[in-house]
Amino acid sequence: MTLDDFDGEWLFLDATGKAGGTRVKRCMPRILNWWADATLYVVDEILTKAVLTSAISNAGLLVGVGRFRPEKGGFYGRYRLATVVEA
Repeated sequence: MTLDDFDGEWLFLDATGKAGGTRVKRCMPRILNWWADATLYVVDEILTKAVLTSAISNAGLLVGVGRFRPEKGGFYGRYRLATVVEA
């Protein structure tokens, strides 16, 4: 993807990235549809496929990824686990 593929969202954010500083207007990219592949190596037999699937699914709803994610009180960054494949 290139910068032209993203929708911009203008926000007043801290100029230095630290809370309490001078605020400036910044354009942050907003990605509406995304996907990712991840490879996990599990070495503990206690962590079953069902437990891992549940943890990753719940993290997508409760924690999320990126700026303004649910963990930080936002509503962006939620994801849905599509498939889990055991090798």
